[in-house]
Amino acid sequence: MGQMHDDAIWRVTDGRPDAFQRELILCPPPDGPIVAMNNDVGLQIAAGASGLDLSGRLGESPITLQTGAISFAYPGVMNAQNVAVELGPQDTASKFSLSQLNVSFSEVIVGDFANATVLMEQIPMDIVDGTGNWSLADGVLALTDGSLKVLDRQEEDRFEPLIARDATLTLANNLMTAQVDLRNRESDRIVTQVQMAHDLDSGIGSADLLVENLRFDDGLQPEQLSNLSKGVIALADGVIKGFGRIDWNGDEISSSGTFSSDGSILPQHLVR
Repeated sequence: MGQMHDDAIWRVTDGRPDAFQRELILCPPPDGPIVAMNNDVGLQIAAGASGLDLSGRLGESPITLQTGAISFAYPGVMNAQNVAVELGPQDTASKFSLSQLNVSFSEVIVGDFANATVLMEQIPMDIVDGTGNWSLADGVLALTDGSLKVLDRQEEDRFEPLIARDATLTLANNLMTAQVDLRNRESDRIVTQVQMAHDLDSGIGSADLLVENLRFDDGLQPEQLSNLSKGVIALADGVIKGFGRIDWNGDEISSSGTFSSDGSILPQHLVR
């Protein structure tokens, strides 16, 4: 192996002549230099840093990235801890935080993530405990095989936490789209199928909610979905279906929907 640089620490700057020039200090791995040439695999790069604080654009979308400790190797992988990402203009940015982000460098950049939280100011719900896979190719960011939990952000919860698996999200041309089936935790029944679209530039978006033959019986009662139904509906037995829509524009949220039941969903007993 031929060593190309033997400095213990590299200082890398962005080259701008202003007073806010950023500096990144890279440290070598314990068993070799930062850059080396291997006769079998060619160029090799390995280094670590205490963290990143970067800003730029992902396609047309503004992006800022902050991390805790990172390590990377090329060809190979990068690992980052305590990652915080903001996508979109500052006033309407979607915020992602992850305890762990892993990247694999190949023809397509791929990786996985863990313990993700997503906050969109326009929507009064939080996504927590997210895990899944991701890829970046041709300017398109795709998240797949996502598992997550959805919580109501209101002080008084309007619905009980919902879970999901196999969720997907795509960011392309400044438009974020997502598809997810939200389930009741106890029964694992799908409560609603969600298709969401959100424009990062304008902060305008919508979510279509499809409720398809949701059955209430001994395995699932309305109060397991919302405490607001406690003391009002009990021993429900039947099927409900319908369609709802939520729209937001950065300033306000509106919603509408139409739902129906097979008739037996009406409460058999009213509780004081």
